[in-house]
Amino acid sequence: MIKTLYTKYFVKRLHNLENAVYKNESFVTEYIKLFLKKKIEYEWEDTSCICKDLNKSFTNNDLRIGKFDRYGLDFETVMCQNCGHIRAKNYPKDKYLEDFYSAHYRRLMHKDIINKEDYTSIIFNSHREASLRQHNFIFENLDIKKNDKELFILDFGGGSGGSLANLANKGKLLLYDFDTQFYEIAKKHNIEIFKGSFSELKKNYPKPDLIILSHVVEHWPNFIEMMKNIKTFCSNETNIYIEVPSNTSLSVGRSDYNLFGNLQFAHYSYFFTNNLINYLEFLGFEVISFNNQSQILIKIS
Repeated sequence: MIKTLYTKYFVKRLHNLENAVYKNESFVTEYIKLFLKKKIEYEWEDTSCICKDLNKSFTNNDLRIGKFDRYGLDFETVMCQNCGHIRAKNYPKDKYLEDFYSAHYRRLMHKDIINKEDYTSIIFNSHREASLRQHNFIFENLDIKKNDKELFILDFGGGSGGSLANLANKGKLLLYDFDTQFYEIAKKHNIEIFKGSFSELKKNYPKPDLIILSHVVEHWPNFIEMMKNIKTFCSNETNIYIEVPSNTSLSVGRSDYNLFGNLQFAHYSYFFTNNLINYLEFLGFEVISFNNQSQILIKIS
């Protein structure tokens, strides 16, 4: 009965190209051109649910959700009927992702301002402003027992470094991101940059007091493996802040309450907050605090 109603009313909307939220935006033509080019250049593979990575006895048991992304591209999404997680049906293989995120992703998302002389400053300042809400949540709930005031803070996938700039009085700041176009402006704000493998990162730096994963984990095709790696870079005192554009936060008005506003081919996962918390707890993390905006603070349990 539930599946019948779900398919009839919910999925039907996501199969209708006319409902694509941003199909008339000015940069969509370039977005579609890039997608079609990468569809040929990249190798794509069928995906499997996160719950299958946690329990190898599970098999894919998927319900087809959508046929298009929010810009009107052909992009299939599915829901796992074992755990309820929504994900892309197909995604580029790992070796192509660094190219996409270092050379294309932000240039595409910021197409309208990419040619402006102060483009990097505009993005840096927008990230800096947006991070204030994140920092309020983090420092209201931070669970770190330190006698001194200085923290070591790693922003993993932090883009421009704008978020870290607001934390200059908190201690040592490190940005880890593939996209080199923002390195110069980050350095001007006394933010250290690291570009290399995660294993090299661990060799060269002490374990952070705070790791920020803001709008990052939804891009990972290997969420379980990545969180296990992150865990090896944590002490018992390390706090991790995670924020995702979750389906749960749609209920409080994000994307005008519209799931179609979430769907884009750059995203592998479309989390519900409770599902994300379940995965994290299964991996041995303790949830310190979370809210319906899908802001989550965790540490090793």
